[in-house]
Amino acid sequence: MDIAGLDVNNLFEYRLDNYCHFLAIAILYYDHALTLPMEMDLVWRAPKRLNSYLFFLNRYFAFLGHIVVTATLLHDSASAINPARLEQRCDTFWNFRNVLVVATQIIVGLLLSQRVYGLYGCSRRILYFLGILAITLGGLSSVALFISSSNGIVPVMTIEGCHAPLDSKTARYVAFAWEGVFSYDVVLFVMTMLKARQRRRDELRFVRMQLEATSGRQSLATVLIRDGFLYFLAMTLANLSNILSFYFTAPAFRGGLATFASCISVTMMSRLMLNLRAQVEQDSRTYSRSIVSQMRFA
Repeated sequence: MDIAGLDVNNLFEYRLDNYCHFLAIAILYYDHALTLPMEMDLVWRAPKRLNSYLFFLNRYFAFLGHIVVTATLLHDSASAINPARLEQRCDTFWNFRNVLVVATQIIVGLLLSQRVYGLYGCSRRILYFLGILAITLGGLSSVALFISSSNGIVPVMTIEGCHAPLDSKTARYVAFAWEGVFSYDVVLFVMTMLKARQRRRDELRFVRMQLEATSGRQSLATVLIRDGFLYFLAMTLANLSNILSFYFTAPAFRGGLATFASCISVTMMSRLMLNLRAQVEQDSRTYSRSIVSQMRFA
């Protein structure tokens, strides 16, 4: 494999790909630092459940994985080892990066599905529906990725690191896989909004919203609606930008926003879980104070 570092036509796209990667991990690690106190208080010090371990998986799989990707990218960009070893390392790096992105999307999808499943009272019909939908979209996406890989994606080592230019046909297949992820997000968002609106009406029926308005406290349904909307808005912008890059950018930059979309999904998913835990904790403390108050005046 030749080192394509002197290809001036692709050099800008390779560099732009790297800039997007560094922007993505900067957001990931900066938000991790901002929310670490919440994590310590709400997750590490709380009793551990399955949801806690899923949170750790979402949070630290991407955290550690992108350290490896970034370290390899920086090292190989300035590497002077022989071309044969560069070829092997570039292939390994590219495969690892793709596995990291795919695994991250699977983890986030699993957590979002669990959130919707719980929101609908652990209904088996919802579980079956989400399972069938995930298998269908996942299967179609896997077929698209398999076809794209069979078309001969060849990673090349450049002075900007390891990259894989995609022709238009291959790019369309990879874009189809991301469109499957986006479609699943849309379904989960709609289901979340419908159920959250129903719960909000139930709260109004019991005059709970009036009490919360006087105390300045948000309801659980309000948190679900707000966080669900913000998550979907952020993921829509990230995923659509990534999908459009497969159709309207140069071959060297197609898919260059995949890491950005992946990091945004991990960041937003962590925020969703932490905000939900914070609201549940606040509701629990408020309920405990009300019980104590009633006991004093009994």
